[in-house]
Amino acid sequence: MPSRKHPSYIDVDSLLPQVTPQQAAAYYGFPLPESSSDRELRLACPFNCSDRTDNPRAIAVSLTQAANPLTCHQYQCGVRGNLLTLMFAMKHGRLPTGGRLKGSDFKEMATDLQSIANGESSPVPPSPARPPQQSSPAYAPAEPGADVARDLQPNVPLRLSDNERAQAQEHLDDQFVTDVAEMSPAAAAYFRSRPWFTPELMEKWKVGYLPQSVKGLFRGRIMYPMLSERGDVLSWFGRDPRFEEKYDKWIRAGKPEKDRPAKYRFVSQKLFRRGLELFGQQASRLEEPGYRDAVRELGVLVVEGPNDVTRLDELGVPSVAICSNMITEPQSDKVAKWANQIAGRLATVMLDCDEEGETGSRQVVHELAKRCRVRLAWHCGTGGGRFRGKQPESLSFEEWTVIRESLAADR
Repeated sequence: MPSRKHPSYIDVDSLLPQVTPQQAAAYYGFPLPESSSDRELRLACPFNCSDRTDNPRAIAVSLTQAANPLTCHQYQCGVRGNLLTLMFAMKHGRLPTGGRLKGSDFKEMATDLQSIANGESSPVPPSPARPPQQSSPAYAPAEPGADVARDLQPNVPLRLSDNERAQAQEHLDDQFVTDVAEMSPAAAAYFRSRPWFTPELMEKWKVGYLPQSVKGLFRGRIMYPMLSERGDVLSWFGRDPRFEEKYDKWIRAGKPEKDRPAKYRFVSQKLFRRGLELFGQQASRLEEPGYRDAVRELGVLVVEGPNDVTRLDELGVPSVAICSNMITEPQSDKVAKWANQIAGRLATVMLDCDEEGETGSRQVVHELAKRCRVRLAWHCGTGGGRFRGKQPESLSFEEWTVIRESLAADR
């Protein structure tokens, strides 16, 4: 006998292709930004992402694949899901319990999906408690010399913080260990895999290992500073040297999103706006020998992470990092300001040479092209694919020489 489905059964798989993210947003009264692409939709993160107000394009929603898979590209968020996940966030402003839709949460979204597919109006008015989303942030592109992000409060140096615990972290680097022989096995392995990271380079960049003997949330982590343009410490962020090991275990165990291990942790996490800053932005670097000449030759070189900046610095190449594979408008304004002032209006984008890096590069190039000239340093096909899978931090001197000669010829 043919099986009979319960009268309340909702065939979600057949309904998903019938509903677009735009229809779901209209159902919940959730404003979406205008999109010039028919392949993907970009919007600020509506989940529990600490930086959702910093990056209005953090979430990428596919418009060409079934169920509209989505990804948040913010550091420490990385939420993945589909249209149902996005609908839940539009309605509740958070991830479902446990990070996955199941039980009553799934039934609720399935019912809403059916209503949207049937063209019904939402019986529930938009919740005023939902995190506000703007169709476009009120950032004005900066002219050379202009301040950026005037509408947002700037980050305050730790020494001027109202939080006494944050103030006490200003000279955290006094407790750093830079000798691998005195580090934990995981931290020592981290630095030994990056032999260019000498104690002298660590001291220059205020980078080091915070030993387990130090009290606080950052003990046992690889520490980096976020310095202001004036060189003040705005925040510290710590990388877990065992992140890859913990992440693999998390994947294999199939644990919920809420248990996802954190790669980085910031001082004053809730108050610090990473999207306003660039790693390596301190103006004192302009006085380093050869810095201005290199910038005039290469343009303002934009990379992803702090290790990329420090490795390139060891090679004599100045760069700044967005600490993501997506750039915010304030960061774009800063890069363009410097490009216009000292680099012949040129910025050069050099994110990781992999699929995610190329995806991010498109967004970065798009934002910078509104403000200055921009070019790519490489892509997965450069040099017949010899750089595929590479990061700036993994480049040898010979490999960088090849790229530099290519950039010089393209100037």
